Amino acid sequence: MSGPQYIHVEGYARKATGTKTTTASGVIGEAVRQDGFCSHVESPTPPKFVHGSEQGLISLNEEIHAQAEAAKDSLGRKMRSDQTILVAGVASFPKPTKGLTEADKIELEEWIKTTNQFLYKEFKTNFKAALLHLDEEYPHIHFYVADTKNVMKTKDLHPARATGAGKNKKEGVAALKSFQDRYHEQVAQKFGMTRVGPKRERLSRPDWIEKKRQAAELAEQIKKVAIAEQKAQVAEQKAEIAISEAEAMKALAQVERAQLKEERLELQKKLTTLTNAAEKYNKEADKLSARGIKSQKSIELQAIDKMLKKVNEGETPSNTPQTDFVGEKQKPKQPRLY
Repeated sequence: MSGPQYIHVEGYARKATGTKTTTASGVIGEAVRQDGFCSHVESPTPPKFVHGSEQGLISLNEEIHAQAEAAKDSLGRKMRSDQTILVAGVASFPKPTKGLTEADKIELEEWIKTTNQFLYKEFKTNFKAALLHLDEEYPHIHFYVADTKNVMKTKDLHPARATGAGKNKKEGVAALKSFQDRYHEQVAQKFGMTRVGPKRERLSRPDWIEKKRQAAELAEQIKKVAIAEQKAQVAEQKAEIAISEAEAMKALAQVERAQLKEERLELQKKLTTLTNAAEKYNKEADKLSARGIKSQKSIELQAIDKMLKKVNEGETPSNTPQTDFVGEKQKPKQPRLY
């Protein structure tokens, strides 16, 4: 069963001051498990980047330090060494690393994906990198935010200042509370996490157990709703595909009809051409006939008629001569055997 959500954000500078004993370089060194920066981890293992890359994060650290060295305000004053150049945070998964079941690992991957989406929505393109640690008691994500266009404005990316708040402590606290509320609404409650722990609400152990049970039940309901929405979305996509296919078939039929129409017109043109040619041929044949000149075709037809006539009269066609066209006269040819 899950517990309370945990997400924490801090600003880091080039120089450690006051209660902040870690610098921007230090927090990045700890995250990528550089020697000398992770002594609190018993058996350090390389992190898994879930947004960006290790080389990209190291390059980011170099870039913001170089910008900070050269940065000056509108009055020409250099950037203070204790001014924020990197906003970094941690979000924790509520189940211990040891003993994660296959179902827990699937849930962990979904939590990583959902948390990444939340962070991008909050910080947009200033969200530069995120990595997963599995070598401590609970799986957790470290994330990094910076304004690489103007490093002097990075401090304003902190949730306590991002909405214009932070001018006084009360406004800053309200802005951070709103950030925590958004994380719970968009991420934590989907995985059975409560908004706050038992101490904050002064709950007895039985009441806290009951609250966690209710949170787990709510998470299950949210999952069921999400599954139902996904099924509805799939059904909607299938319907859209079916409509698209129907429209495509209709368009294809229209194209085929247009092609058939073109072919029909082409055939009609050819038929018209042939008809005109036949009429012309017939006219020429009539002229030749009127002058007493028979075409080769007419002669052959007459010869066939004669053969048929003799066959009907009982004569053999072998004695029937054929003739060739010789102008106005005809000359006999050798008999042709059939």
